[in-house]
Amino acid sequence: MSLLKFYEHGSFDMNPQLLIIAMHGYGGNKEDFAYIAQFWLKNYVPKAHIICPDGPYLCEEYQQENSRQWFSLRSKDNKFLINEVENVLPIVTAFIKEQRERLRPQEDRVILVGFSQGAMLSLYTGLYGQQQVLGVLGYSGWLNRSEESTLIKNKPNILLVHGENDNVVPCDICCKQVEAFLLSKNLHVESFLESDLQHEISANGIKKGGEFIRGIIS
Repeated sequence: MSLLKFYEHGSFDMNPQLLIIAMHGYGGNKEDFAYIAQFWLKNYVPKAHIICPDGPYLCEEYQQENSRQWFSLRSKDNKFLINEVENVLPIVTAFIKEQRERLRPQEDRVILVGFSQGAMLSLYTGLYGQQQVLGVLGYSGWLNRSEESTLIKNKPNILLVHGENDNVVPCDICCKQVEAFLLSKNLHVESFLESDLQHEISANGIKKGGEFIRGIIS
């Protein structure tokens, strides 16, 4: 039995061209990336396999079975959030390893995608985790930048997509500063900022994400 409940999309043949693991935001669930997964499969990566897992914990705010979280947001303190991410990191790492071994993607290619706290977790896992990944695509996310650069274990390709009017994870404080931090550590990172967009994923953001994924496996 898998460590996390999940939906999967794409070819069910072994050895897909690429494995994508997409992590929802706070209060979301494994259904949130379903449309995006189907759009990418149809238009950008038809030979990929996309897995959308549930966060391991019931959302503390909504307390409904279909409302999940990866970690608590009871405090916005940096140390608290990093501790929360580090606590869930072994679960995510083991899940990636489990799906890698089950599907055996070609050339061991794995890309992590996330929205909001799923983006934060994707970035943290991609940079500091034990499972190397080819790329990280973060929508409306954030990364604590107090970590010493020596702790960065991996250097995946990174795309940050963010709305300039995001009132939940502010673009100036989060996306722009995170991009500058990652560039200072010699990582390959780019950003796509959308004016008039709040805390959400737009059609343009979905297309940009699809282009990014297709581009790094070409």
